[in-house]
Amino acid sequence: MAKKTAETAENITETRENNIRTEEMSFSKQAFLSSKSYKPHRDLLEALLEYGKSYTKKEVNKMIDGYLKGSVI
Repeated sequence: MAKKTAETAENITETRENNIRTEEMSFSKQAFLSSKSYKPHRDLLEALLEYGKSYTKKEVNKMIDGYLKGSVI
């Protein structure tokens, strides 16, 4: 059982590292507009994001939250 726990902890660490790398990667406006994850906010992203510029998921999520709370960055 100890081996299984160690493998699980290792998998969790690997998953977190992959999530962190994904958060740090930059994506184009078109990538966000065609993403299933951001489908509910497509119109908002069309207005907020600029073509030719790259954004991280963290930046875009912050922009969406700011807009929905009434404070656009």
